[in-house]
Amino acid sequence: MKELDRDGTIICDMTVRVNGVLHNPAQAIITIKDPVGLPVVDEEEMVREGTGKYYYDYNPAPNAKRGCYQVKCVAIEGLRSTPIEGVFYLK
Repeated sequence: MKELDRDGTIICDMTVRVNGVLHNPAQAIITIKDPVGLPVVDEEEMVREGTGKYYYDYNPAPNAKRGCYQVKCVAIEGLRSTPIEGVFYLK
């Protein structure tokens, strides 16, 4: 698990492939939940960096809770969605 400082930008990224080929879904969204499960980012659009490459810059508040944050990035295409989940620790 990555341990990160509260005073920096946390870059969350996602790569989307279909059959091994980079692909741009109709939508790429992110949700970040704090250590008690409350969303600090709630289904925000991610930024497209290039074909199939997306990111979101999260800047924690100075008083952000310390602990384990849950990250969920979702690629949405029509009625299908593919979640990618991860965690980071804010120290």
